[in-house]
Amino acid sequence: MLAGLAALLIFATGCPPQDGDQPPSGTPGDGSVQPGDGTTGGSTPPDDALTPPTFVEVSVVGDLVVAEAGNVAVAAVVDDTDGTVISVAANLADIGGPANQPLSFDSTTGQWVADVTVTPTVGGSRRVTFLATDDAGLTAEATTTIPVTGATTNQPPELANPDLTGALVVGVVNTIFVSIVASDPDGQVVSVLVDLSEVGGNPSQAMVPAEQSTWEFTGQVAPRSPGVKTVVFVATDDLGATSTAMLTVDVAEPSGTTQP
Repeated sequence: MLAGLAALLIFATGCPPQDGDQPPSGTPGDGSVQPGDGTTGGSTPPDDALTPPTFVEVSVVGDLVVAEAGNVAVAAVVDDTDGTVISVAANLADIGGPANQPLSFDSTTGQWVADVTVTPTVGGSRRVTFLATDDAGLTAEATTTIPVTGATTNQPPELANPDLTGALVVGVVNTIFVSIVASDPDGQVVSVLVDLSEVGGNPSQAMVPAEQSTWEFTGQVAPRSPGVKTVVFVATDDLGATSTAMLTVDVAEPSGTTQP
C-alpha cells in the first residue's frame, strides 16, 4: 500500500525537469516570433526591396552659341533613402561635350557638380541627361534642357578712303604710296591686299597696318598702257569675311608722246 501511495505522489507532481528540457535562456518558450528588423527572424531585406537614388534637382547653366566654345556649369542634387550615391554623370553630347562627364560631390553645397567647356553644333533646345548610381548598383536618370542660339552673323570689314599718290607714266618706273582705312565692327581685320596689276604692279600686293586702322604700301610700279585704271583693295577679317573697295587712277603717256 505504501508503494502504491508513492507512485500516486510521483504521478501527481511529475518528475523534476532535466537540464536538456530547459528552453533557451531569455526565450519565453511559448513559440512567439521575436522582434527583429521588420522581417521574420530579423534577416537582411532582399535586394529587390531597395530603392534607387532620386534626383531632387538638376541644372545646366551657360550661354551657348552654335560653333563657339562655351562653358557650362552642370549640377545635380541626388538623394538615396536606403543607401549612398556613389557616382553621378552627365551626357553632354547634345551640346558638343563628353557623353559621360563625371560630376564631383561638393560637401559644402551637397551638390554633384562639374564645369565643362563644350562646342555645340546644333541650335535650339538641347537635352542633357544625368545618371546616378548608388552603392547597391541601382540607378536613376533625369533630363533637363539648355538653349543654344544660332551662329551669330559675322560682319565683314569696312573700307574707306582708298588713295594712291605718285606719278603713273607708261613705261616709267616710279614709286607710289597706297593707303586705305580698314576696320571691322565685330572682329579684327587680319589682312588687306591691293591689286596693282593695271598700273604695272603686283596683282596681290600685301599692305601693312599703320595708325588708326590705316593700311599702307609703298613700292614701285611701271604702267604698260595709258588711260583710266582700276586699283582694287580686298580686306579680310578674323572669321574669313571679306570686303572690296576700288579706286580709279589715270596713267599718263610719257612726255613728248603725240596722241594718234
